[in-house]
Amino acid sequence: MKKIYVYVNSNKESRETADALESLFEKEGFAFSETYEEGSDLGIVIGGDGAFLRALKSTGFAPIPMLGVNTGHLGFFQEFSRDGLEEVIELIRTEDYTMQSHRVIEAKVELTGSDVPKTMTVGPALNDILIRNSAGSMVHLNISIGKSFIEKFYGDGIIVASSAGSTAYNYALGGSIVDPGLDLLQIAPMAPANNASYRSFTSSLLLPPEQEIVVTPEGRDISVIVDGEDSGLRSISKVTIGLSDRKVNIVRLKDYDFWAKVMSKFL
Repeated sequence: MKKIYVYVNSNKESRETADALESLFEKEGFAFSETYEEGSDLGIVIGGDGAFLRALKSTGFAPIPMLGVNTGHLGFFQEFSRDGLEEVIELIRTEDYTMQSHRVIEAKVELTGSDVPKTMTVGPALNDILIRNSAGSMVHLNISIGKSFIEKFYGDGIIVASSAGSTAYNYALGGSIVDPGLDLLQIAPMAPANNASYRSFTSSLLLPPEQEIVVTPEGRDISVIVDGEDSGLRSISKVTIGLSDRKVNIVRLKDYDFWAKVMSKFL
């Protein structure tokens, strides 16, 4: 028997879609729950891309296949619309799908002060990890790639994105859209300063998956944002960001075409 975890966004359309889908599950004899349980065979997310990220977090980034039904706006991770629920049932019954796997991003954050552990791990993140000033002002960041010092950045901050996150905030900042077949990291600057005193990179940098990005702030007032959520850590002395071996598995139809989806969503 299939054991399915259903994550539902809070809006009315999502709730109605979930009710309709769960009625179909009952007819098929599928076991389902809106509370994640260990041993689930499949996760179904009803909502938009934000809901998809929250659903992953609710499972602890379990490596189960995750299928998206879009009731949001962009819906880049979602493969189905609310009008395609019968197709969802057929796909679950036959398992006639492919999976798109993405490695997630994690960061090791070193802290000052005696009341907290010296080093904390934050993440995982499917899309990105953002470093910026916690007060919203401009920030000085010393950035190294591996052991090589790259620049002293001055601006609003930087974002480090995975291939999956290349179409999210990274793209809004002018970063490159990356085919999911490429396993890499991308650093994109946020409003970099370029004047007589500062020369910051103005374009994104693409890095191989084994590289790590090391960020050392001047001052301790930066925030580390993980897939849009503030980690809550302060008094940060260093952040090391890299790809984890952990993967997120997204259900795709066998004829899924990434670039066709890019065209339909962005162009």
